[in-house]
Amino acid sequence: MQRDVAEGDATRACSPDEVLVTAILERSVADVGWLAWGDGGKAVVVPGVARSFLSPVAIGEFPDPPREFLVIDRRTGSGPWAVWCRARGILSCAISPIYAHGKLVGVVGLASCRADGLADYDVDRLQLAATLAVHARTYEARLRGVRQMFDEVSRTLENALALDRALRLPPTYRAIARSVGESLDVTYCRIAIRDARAGLTIRAAGGHRPPGKSVSVTWPIDDLTHCTQALHERRAVVLSFSSYDPVVEPERLALFSPTTRAGVILPFFVGPRTQGVLIIGEERR
Repeated sequence: MQRDVAEGDATRACSPDEVLVTAILERSVADVGWLAWGDGGKAVVVPGVARSFLSPVAIGEFPDPPREFLVIDRRTGSGPWAVWCRARGILSCAISPIYAHGKLVGVVGLASCRADGLADYDVDRLQLAATLAVHARTYEARLRGVRQMFDEVSRTLENALALDRALRLPPTYRAIARSVGESLDVTYCRIAIRDARAGLTIRAAGGHRPPGKSVSVTWPIDDLTHCTQALHERRAVVLSFSSYDPVVEPERLALFSPTTRAGVILPFFVGPRTQGVLIIGEERR
């Protein structure tokens, strides 16, 4: 998703926090919305749809998140948030704490320069956003973990296979699979290579408990849509086997063990000819 940034008219990708705050503001007359985490990271401040003298740049630092949902209107109230509002000419403000596992971790809020500038649905949407923010951040962290694992595994495979080729030795897929399985701490992993006849052949397996399926088994890659997607788009594909899904059934039967709960397909490429996938399966909860 892209959005225009006022400073310099640059275009950049929105973070999950920006997407969430922007969604709150879409149906609101608030002048500005924000989301800040207590870990010292940079707060996200998004201007409302209508132009206002309340600039996101002027919002500045925030007080500590309140323990409970807080509404300030017509400059009433006391405490650090009321003082913060008065110093910025804010007449209506709603602030919701963000909790994760019972711990106060951040704050999300809306502000308006008009008295009674926030409607009841603004308050409802803000409380919902406080819950969604935690889920969005957790999901983003998982994606970062998958991307990091993808980069590390790809480099390991590419370097190892390139070395084998330079030494004119046959690829040591078994040793690579064993090494990758130990370093990732997964139930099992498998290496499959795509051949010239559009087949995907299992060459090796590793991990704590490699599946009993024999290696050197070839499957038509056209039947494995997620492997094809991973190779074509050059990105990891995550599969869930917690319930029956006909879309992922071909890969589950061909590549994963019957008790696998989740799987990842990581593509790798070595030169113009060799390409394959690293198949990671996790049976533990």
